Amino acid sequence: MSKNYKNYRKLKDTVLLRFLDEIDLEDEDSLNLVLLKHLLNGELDDVYSNKYICNLGESEKKELLNKSRNYIYLLFNSGDYKKYDESIDCPIDDKDFMLYRLLDNYDFLIRLVIYNIDILEELNKYKDFYDFKSYSIIENIRNNFSNDEILISSISNFIKEDNLYKLFDVDQRSILYEYPNGVMYDYVDGNYMPYSSLEIATNIYNYVSDDDITIEEVTDNPQLVNQLTKFIKGDYFDFKNIVINMCDDFYKVVD
Repeated sequence: MSKNYKNYRKLKDTVLLRFLDEIDLEDEDSLNLVLLKHLLNGELDDVYSNKYICNLGESEKKELLNKSRNYIYLLFNSGDYKKYDESIDCPIDDKDFMLYRLLDNYDFLIRLVIYNIDILEELNKYKDFYDFKSYSIIENIRNNFSNDEILISSISNFIKEDNLYKLFDVDQRSILYEYPNGVMYDYVDGNYMPYSSLEIATNIYNYVSDDDITIEEVTDNPQLVNQLTKFIKGDYFDFKNIVINMCDDFYKVVD
C-alpha cells in the first residue's frame, strides 16, 4: 500500500471543514460517503495529491483527474461509490482501512491513466464478469498479481502482443487475469519475469500436451502460431482448470 496517509488525513479534515452540514456524526459511514461523493465529483481536487501528481501544474492536474474520473467505476463494486465497503477485501469491518485502501486504489488508477491507460481499457471489458464482482475490478486485479509492478508489465506486454496474434478470447483473458501467477509471469532468481502472450500460449500447449516447443521455434513461424491459436481456441482441454493447475504449480515452486 502506498504511504499516502498524510493525504488521507488532509482529505478527511477538509471534508469536515467544508461539508460538515452533510455529515451525520452518529453514522460511522457518513463521513466516508461524503468524502467519496465530493472527491469523485472534483470538489476535492485541490486537496487530493499523490506522488504521481504532486509536481504537476494546476491545469495539468485538473486534466489528469478529469481523465481519471472516466474510469472511477473500476474502483467500486457495481461502479457504485456507496458500496465502497463491498469494494475492498478486508477481513474485518474497518471502515477507515477500507477508505484508505480505496484511496490507494485510486492512486493506482491514476498511475495507470498516466503510464498504462491501455490496462484500464482492458479491465473495462470485465466490469460485468462474475469472477470480478467479489470486490471492485481494481481491488481484484491487484490482489491476483504478486505486486503492482508485475501486474503492469505482464498485462502491458500481454495486451500489446495479443492485439497482434489474437490468441485468447475475452473469457480466456479474464481467467488469465484471475490466475496469473506462473501463467502470465515466472519467478526467476528473485525477480518476476513477464511472459508475452505467445509464451503463455506456448507454455499452456506444452503443459497440456507434455511437449517442449520453445518460444524461439514459435516466434516468426506463422504456421506454428496458427496451430497454437487453433489449440488454445479449440475444445481440446478445460482452459480454466489448466490455468488453475499451472498457477498452483507455481505456488509449490515459489513456496
